[in-house]
Amino acid sequence: MNNLKIGILVSIITILALGGFYYFYSKNAATTQKPKLEQAQGTKSNFPSATASAALVEKKQEAQTNFPASQPETGVGQTQTEGVGIQIESPASGAQITSPATISGTANVPNGIVIKVEDANGQILGVRKAEACFGYNACPFSVSVVFSNSNTPEGQITIYSPSLSTGVPESSQSLPVTF
Repeated sequence: MNNLKIGILVSIITILALGGFYYFYSKNAATTQKPKLEQAQGTKSNFPSATASAALVEKKQEAQTNFPASQPETGVGQTQTEGVGIQIESPASGAQITSPATISGTANVPNGIVIKVEDANGQILGVRKAEACFGYNACPFSVSVVFSNSNTPEGQITIYSPSLSTGVPESSQSLPVTF
């Protein structure tokens, strides 16, 4: 019977010890989770409140209504671009040309240039593509264009910059010539 009493006493002590450990563990777990909960609630409070949003809108409106006393003059502080477009310098208007014809001038266009030699009927006799610059100043070009014989004594040289999206001439210069 003594052994039975000792067994029951050891069982009760073990159950109490396990219960105590569980109590302290759950109490410790609750205190370590509490800062996490407060942190999550703190995240919510970091969102702007309705009054803070209204104050921010008022500040933006005040900044927008503070116009300068006078506006700057047109063109002040802006970079001016010189010689935009295409200018043919040679041959002269109405000059007689033979194949190959050297055509020179200046261009300030974004997409390069296309040089066409056409007769009076609009038939294309020769075409040549060339690079051009696009910046503050126009840059020179000089291109030799080989073209076929014309059925008419007159024609024209057309230089244009094609659109990248459609190929339609954006900037164009034409010059009458004779053959």
